[in-house]
Amino acid sequence: MERVVFCRGCGKLINALWLYCPFCGSPVWKGGSFEAAVEEPFAELEKKNGTGLEERFARMERDLDALERDLDTIIDSSIDGGNAENEKNG
Repeated sequence: MERVVFCRGCGKLINALWLYCPFCGSPVWKGGSFEAAVEEPFAELEKKNGTGLEERFARMERDLDALERDLDTIIDSSIDGGNAENEKNG
């Protein structure tokens, strides 16, 4: 049975005897434990994507606040419009 490892670049399983990953071209990682081979790519992804998430969450929160204000305005205007209509008819 061939020994396989996870590619550090793309995370795909590849033959441990290969020098480079055929999917992404990253050098094949040699040595260490299975845990280290699995944890390292995920740590790299987390490092690359972590900062962007905070900014995305902040932007989503601002957008939701703006939508809530718009909805409150629409509701208030429909309530005020309904009261004016009732006063005109009543």
